Amino acid sequence: MISISHSIGEDDLYIPLLATVITATDRGLVSRRIACTPYCSPTLDVLLFEIIFPLMCFNNDDQVLWDEDPHEYVRKGYDIIEDLYSFVTELVRKRGKGNFPKFIQFIVGIFNRYGEAPLEQKPYRQKDVALLAFGTLCDKLRQTEPYKSELENMLVQHVFPEFSSPAGHLRAKAAWAAGQYANINFSDQTSFDV
Repeated sequence: MISISHSIGEDDLYIPLLATVITATDRGLVSRRIACTPYCSPTLDVLLFEIIFPLMCFNNDDQVLWDEDPHEYVRKGYDIIEDLYSFVTELVRKRGKGNFPKFIQFIVGIFNRYGEAPLEQKPYRQKDVALLAFGTLCDKLRQTEPYKSELENMLVQHVFPEFSSPAGHLRAKAAWAAGQYANINFSDQTSFDV
């Protein structure tokens, strides 16, 4: 069994992977439990970036479902969106000061690596969940500087190009993510001429 270890005094606290995932996806349980904060805060980066994020990535089962029944894949995606939204928004609301910039930097890093990679090495699966996170956080990003002033650039550089992606699931996720920002007034309307 995979464990996350965090030293607490002379003892080690081991959190099994399944318990970690259940805890993380329980609508922000970790963030609401003030008593566990000293134990959970140091492992929050590991939990978010090394456990939750990889679990949210497009995987082989998702690819099979996309190939066999894209409508079901999209329907299933709404459940995933709700789960990620609940966890991330609770994390941002309760622990946003330090975690939100770190999470956005992580997402932008994925966007940049994807953009720089040659076609045959693009991390499509990571880009899928990065688009999901970008769309999920639209309410917070629209209200918070410096992110608010960079939204147009983010859409033009990282979302719109996926409308012509060879990966159908990325086209679908890009359309969904762009839709989350549809009510925003942008300065350069020509960026939206498709």
